[in-house]
Amino acid sequence: MMDVFKQQEATEMKPYLLIVGDNYYPSAYTGDWVACYATEEEAKEKWEELSKDKYSNDWYEIVDLREWMEDTTFDTFGPTGLIGDPQ
Repeated sequence: MMDVFKQQEATEMKPYLLIVGDNYYPSAYTGDWVACYATEEEAKEKWEELSKDKYSNDWYEIVDLREWMEDTTFDTFGPTGLIGDPQ
């Protein structure tokens, strides 16, 4: 029975994406993405942990991916054929 619960936990979406970076050397593409978390509080806790590093990052953002997926301001495949191409 435990295997079923572990499998279910592994497939559940963790909707809060933590993005962390510094102003001098931003990473390309998804390089600033840290991880996804089940709650916004977990993501904030991770940011607090990361901000205590000697070479701490300058900024962070927590994105609720459920809202991002419902955002209709971007066409899935616009004129350039790229995902997220503005309408």
